Amino acid sequence: MHSPASASLLLILCAVASFISCGADGGRHIKMASLYAPQLTRWRALVGGVVRDCVEHERKVLLVSREDCLVAGEEEDEDRRDCLEIGGRLFPLVDETKVAVHGGGRVRCVECSSPAHGVEPMLLTVTEGKEVAEVIAPGPDGVLRVVGCGCCADPETGTVQHAVDVQGGLEAFILLVSVREELGRIVCIKRIN
Repeated sequence: MHSPASASLLLILCAVASFISCGADGGRHIKMASLYAPQLTRWRALVGGVVRDCVEHERKVLLVSREDCLVAGEEEDEDRRDCLEIGGRLFPLVDETKVAVHGGGRVRCVECSSPAHGVEPMLLTVTEGKEVAEVIAPGPDGVLRVVGCGCCADPETGTVQHAVDVQGGLEAFILLVSVREELGRIVCIKRIN
């Protein structure tokens, strides 16, 4: 049996630990997502007559509201992208857009960037040949440059994983880009090294 003094001390320690882990504002500002956390693609779709934001996680399409998203970084030099907490983990979100390319066509793209690591924004897309490509100078004269250096099917996720070698200003690394081929959509980007 604990004495009243030790029980009070235990309650104080629990309160301090809760304050430290959640912060004074109840946990709304949270630490940054890991550099290696998968970046989920957020796209817009018409669901029941309403346009909703969607992400894919573990083979499931999840409907997401803007209120579900958190901004992880608080400082100017930190990553200020929206993040989504799923199962206690933070996943940065990258928005899908459509851009014009040579010939008047439009392609779905996601922007991959890491300014803190010397990586300028890259627009990645899936070609008609199911390869991952970078959109060079989007617009009527924009062209696609294939950047994937190998791929394999992932039966667990139902996607095709493409390895993409990235040369940043400060370092080089490899991205694993998950593609839902039947939709021609990048659903996830994960830094490997």
